[in-house]
Amino acid sequence: MKYSNLLLPVAATAATINLLAPNRLGIRDRVATDRFRTFASNESFLPHSVKPYSIDSYRKRDNHKLLLADDGGNEDKVYDSKKEDSKKDENKKDEDKKDEDKKDEDKKDEDKKDEDKKDEDKKDEDKKDDSKEIDFYDPEMFEKPGPMSELCKNDVHIIETSGDLYHLQAQCDTLLGSIHFANYADALIDFGNIQSVKGSIYVEKSSHLVKIEGSKLQAVGETFSLQSLTSLVSINLPYLKEARVIDWKVLPILNEALINENLGGLKSLTISDTSLSTIEGFKNVEDVEIFQVNNNRFLETVKANIQYVRQKLSVHANARETELEMPKLISAENITVRDTSLAYFPKLETVGSSFELIQNQFSEMQVPNLKTIGGTLGIIDNVNLKLANFRNVTDIEGGLMIANNTKLEKIDFFTSLKQIGGAIYFEGKFSDTDFPQLKLVKGSALIKTNSGQMDCSKWTTPKNGRSIVRGGKITCTSGRRQKSQSVSQDGAVLSETVEDHESDGDSGNDSKGGFFSNNSRSSDAKLEKPNLSWVLCVALLAIGHNFL
Repeated sequence: MKYSNLLLPVAATAATINLLAPNRLGIRDRVATDRFRTFASNESFLPHSVKPYSIDSYRKRDNHKLLLADDGGNEDKVYDSKKEDSKKDENKKDEDKKDEDKKDEDKKDEDKKDEDKKDEDKKDEDKKDDSKEIDFYDPEMFEKPGPMSELCKNDVHIIETSGDLYHLQAQCDTLLGSIHFANYADALIDFGNIQSVKGSIYVEKSSHLVKIEGSKLQAVGETFSLQSLTSLVSINLPYLKEARVIDWKVLPILNEALINENLGGLKSLTISDTSLSTIEGFKNVEDVEIFQVNNNRFLETVKANIQYVRQKLSVHANARETELEMPKLISAENITVRDTSLAYFPKLETVGSSFELIQNQFSEMQVPNLKTIGGTLGIIDNVNLKLANFRNVTDIEGGLMIANNTKLEKIDFFTSLKQIGGAIYFEGKFSDTDFPQLKLVKGSALIKTNSGQMDCSKWTTPKNGRSIVRGGKITCTSGRRQKSQSVSQDGAVLSETVEDHESDGDSGNDSKGGFFSNNSRSSDAKLEKPNLSWVLCVALLAIGHNFL
């Protein structure tokens, strides 16, 4: 009763609201039945959150509600006029909503395209910035390197352990001085970060050393010397492109040495007493002082593009199958080729001093462009030599020695030779000699063959009354007959003797005493003297020919 006076006015107010808003019950009904439906913008918005269905889900749900099966299995459409009207309205609203959604999607697509275009433009700008060439030589592009450590400036670095080397390479990539490894205690030398050594590298007397490597080492300013390393097997310096002197000696089991084929700046190469099988790849080395390869017992090939050897070219005492190829060699001061199966000098033009071909296995020797020899030419003990070509040689300033070339039948390959500045010594089984252009021999001449077909008169009977030999004596032995002459310095014959020898067997290259031995006996007591006198005589004449 206390609140009865209040209830009456409230009830009256509610009735008034319902009368004024007759559609409110319809809205309430729609909220109850279509809770997950979307609404058009002109509809009254529900006073609570509604999670919308998708259009497909919405249609599926309405169809499910509108299709009902009777007991006979036939589907009858159940219509409610109120709901049918509502459905039409909803379909129209759905179409409107689709149009709006499509417009929104089109707008979003356009916005996305604009954003994509902006992104592409930005990427293009970034790409242009990245593609700008950096001038690595512009000092402003980079910070200046820090000052060189005082350690890197030392004249000599003494390395005894790998720890010493690690400490050095950790601080220095360039050394102004030299590195000296002596009695190195470890198996590996790794130059690490060291790129350049302005001085020299010396490694010696380190019996534990097995391998030398340096993945960054590019230059050795002076000498790279390896001496008496009895356990060294491998050298791996793939980027070494500069060294002035390579001097490797007494590395008896070294069988692998990898150095950049573009090595340049080399002035002296000596490789001695190793187990290397190939020495080649000197593409950029054209002018050296010394090229010396000897006592490498497994060596098969020596190849180099060297054009000039200023002091000494020597390849000897290697494997007997060693092939020497120097296709670009033009000039050398001294050449010694020994114990090879091939010597290839197709462009050789001058030899400044001596040229020696001794105890080789090749069957022919071709130097078609050779013109002058400044010292002695020796072709000795080449047991397979059958053919030689020195056709353009015009001047030999020293002596000419051709001896004990077993298969050489004639000495007739100096068709242009005009002058010999020293002595002549020929010994063997040859049957003839022919020097059509020879005008002067400043030394003596000793010609000895066990072939009876040799005509000694070519040397002992001058055509114009004067001998071409001006060195004091000519001795020619053919078979068992020996003819000797004494001549003056102007070529006049002073005396002549002819002797017959009792042969104890073949002379020449079959004699055990070498190319100056004599197994025959002469009735002249003067010829009983040991052949050492001939050796000394020829040697002195060859050495002193410039003083005649």
